[in-house]
Amino acid sequence: MTVESGQYSRPATSSVKVVVRWVESLHGQGEIAEVLRELVGLVGAKSALLARLVNHDQAKRIAAADVTAGKLPSPPPPQSHAKMVLRENLRTARPGSIWRMSDVCALPGFDTAAIHARGLRDVLVLVLAQKANELDVLEFHFHSDPRDHDKNLISILGPEFANTWVRRTPGCVQHAMAHLRLVKAGAGRRATLPILHPNNPSGLSRSEYRICVMISDGMKVKTIAKALTVCETTVRSHLTSIFSKTNTSGQVELIHRLIEPSGEAQHMAKSS
Repeated sequence: MTVESGQYSRPATSSVKVVVRWVESLHGQGEIAEVLRELVGLVGAKSALLARLVNHDQAKRIAAADVTAGKLPSPPPPQSHAKMVLRENLRTARPGSIWRMSDVCALPGFDTAAIHARGLRDVLVLVLAQKANELDVLEFHFHSDPRDHDKNLISILGPEFANTWVRRTPGCVQHAMAHLRLVKAGAGRRATLPILHPNNPSGLSRSEYRICVMISDGMKVKTIAKALTVCETTVRSHLTSIFSKTNTSGQVELIHRLIEPSGEAQHMAKSS
């Protein structure tokens, strides 16, 4: 059977293959991250994130996949948006249920700036398991509006993914997290480079990179906004994204990172 989607079609067997690979990875036969990479391609997402929200608050990444991984500038790692999407349903959402960012983005209190800063158009959250003190989710991040076929496919696969998740082999989550740490360690060499290194190790956008250069030159938000002919809110939205990508807690730490001794590389970046 073949399911039509736009100007091309995807064999239904691809969906079955991903489900089989998902089940195998939950029982020690392959890496979950590899399955997520296949899944991202199948549903047309930009990235996928398997995460655990401890105490329904702090999100811990279990596994992730991004179609732009390995490209320059390096993309920032996927971050969880489950709390933002589920909102008051965070503790009651049923396993197998799917929640869409586009359904709640117009509600009061939704942080649209944070989402737009990461270039996202929609986020679909599949609830895998709900416990008293933790929530496991599989998120799909889209940089363009997901097509109906792709949303329907996630809805079809969702319950099966949730059912098999609760029957996974003990230690599966710990193994996936260890694999993720190994991947991050391999990329750690890039993380030791200055933020303004010509290789752009934090994966900053052109605007974010320019704002960092201005901040390193001692410019304030108001002055930066005037120089770029944008409002201060826009600059602050860029800063929120910069803090996330550079793993800094705020502007003070960012300034410290920008001016810390690594002068030659920083100077090369600003003069390039």
